[in-house]
Amino acid sequence: MAIWQPRRVPDDLDDRKAAVLRAIVEQYVASATPVGSATVTRSADLGVSAATVRNEMSLLEREGYIAQPHTSAGRVPTDRGYRYYVDHLAGVTALAAPERRRIAEFIGGSVFWSSAAWTPTALRTAKGLSLQQTGWIMSVLSLANMLGSFSLGSLSDKFGRKVVIALSAFPAALAAFIVFYWLQSPMGLAVGIFVFGIFKASVPALVVALAQEAAPPGSAGTASGIIMSLHYTAGVIAPLLAAKVIGATGDIILAMILATTVPLLIYGSLIALVRERSRTSETIGTTGTF
Repeated sequence: MAIWQPRRVPDDLDDRKAAVLRAIVEQYVASATPVGSATVTRSADLGVSAATVRNEMSLLEREGYIAQPHTSAGRVPTDRGYRYYVDHLAGVTALAAPERRRIAEFIGGSVFWSSAAWTPTALRTAKGLSLQQTGWIMSVLSLANMLGSFSLGSLSDKFGRKVVIALSAFPAALAAFIVFYWLQSPMGLAVGIFVFGIFKASVPALVVALAQEAAPPGSAGTASGIIMSLHYTAGVIAPLLAAKVIGATGDIILAMILATTVPLLIYGSLIALVRERSRTSETIGTTGTF
């Protein structure tokens, strides 16, 4: 006669299961209500569909990390799930997607405000442009920002926010370097500024959209408010930091490169690390909580 033995639960979970468990524990602690797959899909930011998350939740339930209080309810952590969270997940310090988005917006916003504040001075002093020439080139920058916001927004509807933000940030960084380091003639500067303005126009519109889409139900306004508050905070800090660099180095061209090209490279890299929820997961995630 065979002797029954309890099935052994593995000591370690793969990254996806660990992320799902972490989301369930943290959401349950915050809300004290069972957590469904749609909520996990948003909060864990795994870049997979709600159906995949439901499968991972079923496996976690089978292994004893979570439980379902009753049919059609979400899941709650078990003692084993809490223990795994405390032992393996509570001390994890890697930046979550929302924090990466917020830091990215602050850095991207610094480019927006530094270029608005100090480009006229750079054009007048380092490039030798007249007041009238500087005025119409800054008008070109504003026009480029307007057209870029519309164009990049439309492209992001087709190809995804993250892809468009990341792929536009790096050309913007190159354009900024060319404008401030190399170009000299008024016409060349106008063309360069136009290209720079088009590509940097993902700040802040697309970051706001990315944050809203990843926010839990009922929190889209808060998510966008946080992003915009960081954008305007950058508007206070970035021009002052640029002024410090100009004063310390006496080189406004170096200061403008440091205030535009470098932050844009960091901004694009941070956004590239954010996992964007797919259109499929958005559709499936609204069909039920499981």
